[in-house]
Amino acid sequence: MNSKDNEKLLVTPAEACQLLGVGRTTMYAWIKNGTVPVVRFPNCRNIYISKETLNHLINENTINTNE
Repeated sequence: MNSKDNEKLLVTPAEACQLLGVGRTTMYAWIKNGTVPVVRFPNCRNIYISKETLNHLINENTINTNE
């Protein structure tokens, strides 16, 4: 098994904040307004964010500064 197999598919909002470099208040505002969709499993209070969602968020908000 290589190291890529051990990579987490889901992260907590706190981990997402660290990965994106944004604050907790910003992350929870994005979650609340639907900018960042979350995963919630049945009978579990915790919420998670997929890394795919974070990559999509980055790609959708990347601007070309050479224009």
